[in-house]
Amino acid sequence: MDSSASLARAAARYIERNCGVQGSLTDIARHLGCSNRHLRRVFEDAYHVRPVEYRQTCRLLLAKSLLTDTDLSVVDVAYSAGFGSLRRFNEVFRHRYRLTPTALRSQARLSRTDGDAVQLSLGYRPPYRWDLMLKFLARRAIPGVEKAEEDRYARTIRLQSSGRDLTGWVTVDNDAEHNRLTVTVSASLLPALPVVLDGIKNLFDLHCEPDTVARALTSMDESALGPFIPGIRVPGCFDAFETAVLAVLGQQVTVQAARTLAGRLVQALGSPMDTGIDGLTTTFPMVQELLNLDGAIEQHLGPLGIITARARAIHGLAAMMGSDTIDASYCPDPEAAVARFMEIPGIGAWTAGYIAMRCLAWPDAFLATDLEVRKALRTPSPGKILTLAERWKPWRAYAVMHLWNRAEAESVSDHTTKSKKRNEKKEAMHYLSHYESPLGAMTMASDGEHLTGLWFDGQKYDRSTIDDDAVLQPRLPVFTQTAQWLDAYFEGADPGFTPPISIEGSDFRKMVTSIMLSIPFGATSTYARIAAEVARRTGRKQMSAQAVGGAVGHNPITLIVPCHRVLASDGSLRGYAGGVDRKERLLEMEGVNMSGLSTPPAADDGGGRRE
Repeated sequence: MDSSASLARAAARYIERNCGVQGSLTDIARHLGCSNRHLRRVFEDAYHVRPVEYRQTCRLLLAKSLLTDTDLSVVDVAYSAGFGSLRRFNEVFRHRYRLTPTALRSQARLSRTDGDAVQLSLGYRPPYRWDLMLKFLARRAIPGVEKAEEDRYARTIRLQSSGRDLTGWVTVDNDAEHNRLTVTVSASLLPALPVVLDGIKNLFDLHCEPDTVARALTSMDESALGPFIPGIRVPGCFDAFETAVLAVLGQQVTVQAARTLAGRLVQALGSPMDTGIDGLTTTFPMVQELLNLDGAIEQHLGPLGIITARARAIHGLAAMMGSDTIDASYCPDPEAAVARFMEIPGIGAWTAGYIAMRCLAWPDAFLATDLEVRKALRTPSPGKILTLAERWKPWRAYAVMHLWNRAEAESVSDHTTKSKKRNEKKEAMHYLSHYESPLGAMTMASDGEHLTGLWFDGQKYDRSTIDDDAVLQPRLPVFTQTAQWLDAYFEGADPGFTPPISIEGSDFRKMVTSIMLSIPFGATSTYARIAAEVARRTGRKQMSAQAVGGAVGHNPITLIVPCHRVLASDGSLRGYAGGVDRKERLLEMEGVNMSGLSTPPAADDGGGRRE
């Protein structure tokens, strides 16, 4: 998609989103950073109508839908659709449809609207994989703000419109028989109805032409897991800032952990509201509210379990979006936007690309460093992946969605096989409990006798040793002992004992764990030193420090098995699953001399999608 096509597309979305307010071509051109003449030329080349005619059509289509699908008065319909007066609305409507608005309504079927909401239909081009879309949104639904269950999506909404602060809710159902989505919008949002509908169209990728995408991606059959999935869509966003924040929170942790952190953020900084819909209780904080917080951002987000680097990255996003440096709703140059996102400390190629794919609705966004993409294409080299993906332009975002879904299907198959084997072995029940530490909430896991896991909530490999059916059982003796150990540790003292622990895995991993347990409180070691000790114990000439790094990084019992005391040979603090910031604070708390140690520059920010 060349720059002219991107500009025309951005202008079309701007017009659709703002058809309910007055504005000129000059306003649109100024917002998109181009001249009136250039905008008019590229728009007419792409859509074969003038921008003013396109806006008129958008208003008429919205008015027609409101007349046939709701019982709003004709006056309310006129103003909701952006017409400045009832007289002008009647004149334009009669000229286009050869009948009056009242006459059209009398021919329409009975209204499905009550006094608290309006219901409209938004069409799409079939096929449409609603099941995949809803599954994707359900896994990322922010508690209190949105939900996707029982074949329906619902969310709270808060936005600014013509100087007013509007709040409300929306639900979305799929009417597959008629190839359309049924959208129910609370009456409180009617003054901003075009904005709300534009957000729904963007979230559910309703502008997609699936046949065009499928033709371009048939070559994936030769290189990916199975044939391209017809009707797959790229989930967009309703609120760009909200989705971008969730992307940052998801760096190097599971999607579930990111949702947990987002839920805490919403409870702390969001606005409560009564929707009458179970589970929808809060709106996501607005950009300006985050920017107006007193003091450093980490003072507000740190107690929620959000580490400093991510808190500052979120603040950087808010500053960029709040200053209109990037308007995610209509971005004519997504490549430049990606580069701007990557200027924010803590945001690397993966997060910037993910934001472009979902928030900027860039159909050619591609995540070459993504873990699942690399697995699906069976190559670890981003360079080779980019070369392979050249043939998928300009629809590489759809290729990413295909690869994610194929990889997930394969993972589900593997999981089913492993679950069957576990059932055959009749493994013991797993239990869990929680602990509130000064550095964030923690989760403990046990097989009933031994401690099998201890993690900071949201860290990398969080809860890796327990299944979803683990039972909350805080009174287990081993949990009591672990809590006593943690109490002593966070008071700055060596606890002097080790709770009973059990490490699953290979003999190599158990040996690395044994060596880490021998590192005293207040001391440090290195990956190379541990590798040398493994080599000595196994009678080998040498052992790979990289292999040791993998075992250290996957340590499921943080703090007690002190992987935070393991450093790179150059004194760098890299490689702690709980985050470099926590590693630094833990070592300082133990009294380690930090003068010779260094914090590595921000690495790429995820490299993968972790379910």
